[in-house]
Amino acid sequence: MNDRLPASPPVGQRLAGRMVAVSISVADDQARMGYTADYMDRVLQAILLPAVTEGATIAYGGRIEHEHNYTLVLSSQLGEAYRRMEQRPGRRPFVHFVALHRFQATAPAQLLTHLRTLAPYGEIWVTGRDGVLASFAAATPEQSALSACQGPGFGADAALDIVQGLDGLLACPTYAAVMAQAAPDPSESFTQMRRQMAALCHARVLVGGRSTGFSGPISGLCEEALATLAAQRPLFVLGGFGGASRDIAIALGLLDANAAVPALASPDRERYEAGLAMLRAARPSWQAMFPDAAVAERLRTLARTESLADASRILGGLVIGLLA
Repeated sequence: MNDRLPASPPVGQRLAGRMVAVSISVADDQARMGYTADYMDRVLQAILLPAVTEGATIAYGGRIEHEHNYTLVLSSQLGEAYRRMEQRPGRRPFVHFVALHRFQATAPAQLLTHLRTLAPYGEIWVTGRDGVLASFAAATPEQSALSACQGPGFGADAALDIVQGLDGLLACPTYAAVMAQAAPDPSESFTQMRRQMAALCHARVLVGGRSTGFSGPISGLCEEALATLAAQRPLFVLGGFGGASRDIAIALGLLDANAAVPALASPDRERYEAGLAMLRAARPSWQAMFPDAAVAERLRTLARTESLADASRILGGLVIGLLA
């Protein structure tokens, strides 16, 4: 009798070289719809797994602050997925995009802690007006070695700065060059990051999202959706879990208008509705990206499902079918 456990499946290659952006944040209607923070973490895990197991890189534009936030949830879930599959990535499977103004406002010690938390599965790409300015990564959570280079990622031709610890970071030429950049307006800095992500990522997944408390002219999720459509990239919207994603699914015609959750009164409402109006105007061009009726129907099914298993299965099929 063979008591050995079956070998873990190797990471597939159908999405190797593809980067999939994920937009997720706590939804204003999350509690009203009966979803807890832990449940949304499980939603995130369900939608990530199909892409990760086929070798995709996951991208997220989130916070550095070390509290419960989706940057850390993403990184830890990706690391756990690779450990379960007995794989160490040839390229790091998680890219944390950071807008220039946020990077410059981060204390060096906090940045160092964050890089070690992301290691060995994640790295930071700092975005500015002209693209990705620099990449930073820690070797392991325990070691003090850091790598930095100009531009996106650590390719074979990248000129690396290899430094040790906090003193090394402060003396790092790449770090100094990024810190010397003119500080941008925060709203414009976020817009630059979202546009760079849309240009570099091959698709974007939307789930949850806030309709209040944003600083820009429209909500962050609406702006990310519009940037993705402008770049002619596939946009996958999970509206069944509430938040701005549900409203975006309605704006794009994936859900009926009567599926909307009643909005709470907010001083941000007019700006939020302006973003949705822009998405409604973009609906014809978005629909033209998916002339196959079967694909269009799967997108609608994905938008309305409230099942973790169905979301994982449908999204996995769409991502592999459209990007592989």
